[in-house]
Amino acid sequence: MDERSKIKTVSLNVHCALYDGGYIYLFPEEFNCLYRFDVSDGGIEDLGSIPWENKCENRLIDKIIKAGDRIFFVPFSAKYLTVYDTATSEYSKVDIRNVEGIHVQGVFVDAFASDQYIYLIGGTAPAIVRVDLNDYSVQVLKSCFDDVNPMVFNPTDSYFRSCGIVYDDCFITPFCNANAVLIFYYREMK
Repeated sequence: MDERSKIKTVSLNVHCALYDGGYIYLFPEEFNCLYRFDVSDGGIEDLGSIPWENKCENRLIDKIIKAGDRIFFVPFSAKYLTVYDTATSEYSKVDIRNVEGIHVQGVFVDAFASDQYIYLIGGTAPAIVRVDLNDYSVQVLKSCFDDVNPMVFNPTDSYFRSCGIVYDDCFITPFCNANAVLIFYYREMK
């Protein structure tokens, strides 16, 4: 067997992963810790845990994305949007649950970054949360659901899962509780 095709056994029960420039960032499902796997030498580094979350919490996040030098942890059961700065190795948080008088309940299941924003897709709430990367200001975008809300056949079920795609200037994802597909033209949202 070729040296490059050997498998390194690591028992982390990884739920989310992100590849970035020779490293794979890994976040397990059953506990709160970020790891960085070095693709070139197979080494694994413990980058610590989200300081304000329980160390043994199950499924804190559902996805990790990167914008610039920052990794964003999409909250599933976590209380905040967590940011890990890869340049300084510091964690910070953004409160995205109570903004603009709208309480965004439940979980977030998908996310993407574009231009100066990241967009978080609600799993159990019909909302998209937009976070400005410059000042972490938060805006809830709900008008994109106006046309499909009458077609929702079970409002207590999940609206989305983590299967959206970014294509050109839109984010496309199927609804779980309606016979519809959301086509979200994110650059047109004010």
